[in-house]
Parts: sequence; structure tokens; C-alpha cells
Amino acid sequence: MKGPGVIQGIHNTDKSIESFARCCFLYALQEKVDVWFATKDTISKTYDGRFKEIFQRIYDAEFKADFEKAGIEYFYTLID
Repeated sequence: MKGPGVIQGIHNTDKSIESFARCCFLYALQEKVDVWFATKDTISKTYDGRFKEIFQRIYDAEFKADFEKAGIEYFYTLID
């Protein structure tokens, strides 16, 4: 291959994404603020899609009832 170019590589383990999700949700509960989470999962279906799936799973299983009790919400949106 000749000429200029660029490459980008990124990765996260499920464990690190789960930890990040829990930190976001715990902070929201502590501060009584909504969580608005956005990804570009139409472009990066595998990478960003995994974040979306994990955040939703963690929210539903561990935080939904507490968010409802606190009167705050988790909201997913597409970056666009």
C-alpha cells in the first residue's frame, strides 16, 4: 500500500463496559440526574452496539427500580 492513510483500533472488554455503566448509573442516582446515553450504533454496529446492549441490560437488571423511585430516567439515543 502506498500513500498517506490512517488506522484506528479500539477495544473494551465486557467487564470494563459493565463497570462504566454501573458508574454512570450510580452517579446519576447519587446526583438525582437523568442518564442520556448515545452511541453511533448504525455505523459501528458491533462496537457501539455492544455498549448499547450492556448498558440496557445493566439498567434493567440493577437500576430501573431505583431510577423510577428517584424520579430519574435512563434514555438511549443515537448520535446524529
